[in-house]
Amino acid sequence: MEQQDWHETGIYIAWPTSPIWKPIYPDAKTEVNDSCTNIGVPRCRSFESRKADYVSDFGGEVEFEPLASTDDLVGLRAVEKDIHHTLLREGFRRVGRAPKWFQTDDRDRVKEIVQEVLLASGIEHRWLD
Repeated sequence: MEQQDWHETGIYIAWPTSPIWKPIYPDAKTEVNDSCTNIGVPRCRSFESRKADYVSDFGGEVEFEPLASTDDLVGLRAVEKDIHHTLLREGFRRVGRAPKWFQTDDRDRVKEIVQEVLLASGIEHRWLD
């Protein structure tokens, strides 16, 4: 396992640390709490800037964990979709209409799925967890 560079981009997971339901961003209808997990890609942004968004949205009550970094942003978008579809096939449920938020606190299993899909994709990446 390698240490992350917060200026890199790739795949991350994030989750609120509070049991209180809060909107996923200001004025959003979808709300999440510590039983929910987000699996995402910073979209041409760094892990650092994406984490700052979550810290702001959840008043600091959030964990943010980069899982893998890559320079292949085109491949990464396809992998993100594959991860979300795999989670749905495995029985994980989405939270509201938010495609990246899942009703689960089984983050170890989520990480396993992310790693499996990444390995199967063949894109060059570094696992950071």
